[in-house]
Amino acid sequence: MTPPTIAALLPPPARIHIVGIGGIGLSGLAQILHSLGYTVSGSDANASAQTASLMAIGIPVALGHTDVERAAHADLVVSTRAVLLADTAEIRAASVAGVPVVKRGEVLAMLANARRCVAVAGSHGKSTTCGMLVTALRELGADPSYAVGAVIGATGTNAALADGDAMVVEADEFDYAFLWLSPEVAIVTNVEFDHPDIFPDQQSYDAAFAQFATKLRPGGTLVLAADDPGCARLQAKIATNLPGHVVTYGEGETSDWRLDRDAEGWQIKTPEGSLIRLAPAVPGRHNARNATAALAALAALGHDPATAATALTSFTGVGRRFEIKGEVGGVLVVDDYAHHPSEIRATLRAARDWYPDRRLWAVFQPHTFSRTKALLGDFAAAFADADEVMILDIYPARETDSLGISSANLRKLVPRECRAAGRPDEAAETLAAHVRDGDVVVTLGAGDITVVGPSLLQRLRDRIPV
Repeated sequence: MTPPTIAALLPPPARIHIVGIGGIGLSGLAQILHSLGYTVSGSDANASAQTASLMAIGIPVALGHTDVERAAHADLVVSTRAVLLADTAEIRAASVAGVPVVKRGEVLAMLANARRCVAVAGSHGKSTTCGMLVTALRELGADPSYAVGAVIGATGTNAALADGDAMVVEADEFDYAFLWLSPEVAIVTNVEFDHPDIFPDQQSYDAAFAQFATKLRPGGTLVLAADDPGCARLQAKIATNLPGHVVTYGEGETSDWRLDRDAEGWQIKTPEGSLIRLAPAVPGRHNARNATAALAALAALGHDPATAATALTSFTGVGRRFEIKGEVGGVLVVDDYAHHPSEIRATLRAARDWYPDRRLWAVFQPHTFSRTKALLGDFAAAFADADEVMILDIYPARETDSLGISSANLRKLVPRECRAAGRPDEAAETLAAHVRDGDVVVTLGAGDITVVGPSLLQRLRDRIPV
């Protein structure tokens, strides 16, 4: 897919109405546009922390997609694929009034492409790697702008406009959004089939990443995972059609930036042959790999690798990526966005490594019927490191057709006893009845499972005698 020509963004204070403004991506975009002086308004189906924070900085937010007045009188309406498919009253009003309606990715690219765009793509690890880059660049005095799909611990937000010349963006393959970008430095962490509602097969998924790679600016740098099979396929596809050059990272002998572990921890051998200690503050081999990718990108931007590695130690995580929610009565609760089998395996492996002697619960809410059906067998095998498994009903997100699949199909395939729960409140209630001192509960998924951890912790607090 080749995106159409990007529409011109009118100068401030043009009126921009955002339908679905409470989403993590659109709320971040709203903050940036507001900082630039645009007259921003929006609507969302429900009130949330995001809508509250936007209203606190002076952005009016209507609940329910019914703010047809602002939509019809805007200079531009911005939304997402899901909202556009829902055909809301605001989108219809904008169309009737002749107001241009565009997707978030198009507007984000206009902003990012005007700077030294650093784009992080991949099936997994995008938000964390972006967070590492933003944190390190701030430590290095580069003051980057950024738009990430999760809240960065060091900044307390997922998007901001800053004075530096670089902008770090999460390059999302969903709906081909990353094809709007033209990065100076691009990272691809891995290429593993996902989003079957958009990509019919692995071949079409790979093709989208290959096209993203060709969007690199002339002379730019593409950072690829050397030991990821998908990245290997990608490198073969773009060998004669890349505007810049490739550097690789990984644990294999052929990696330009080679990650290794010894008795003292992680170290990296640079392309020049020097050794640098790497001390990520977040758990898991996958995060050491993410940090290596970030280091290679920072070097491509001109930063000294040893100094950049030190700056990376300031990264403390991003929201919903192995985020510790609290501990009550000896029960530790961790929340993670993992919603793909590989992500679940990596998160549970990290939890097992950090808490080797504690009973580990995996509490998973499948996300979308299409993904669950397409990757059913892989999901079933993803819980090997857990001692206890609970699977909730499928979170439909943008889908309405079950495709004949349910969580019961998944539970039957998991090779161990597996508890069932319908809604998040039911999961919290069941957990409260069965957890014990020393347990680690990891909630996993991209839907509303985020409420399970806090609900469980509150139930445990309520048991403590006053």
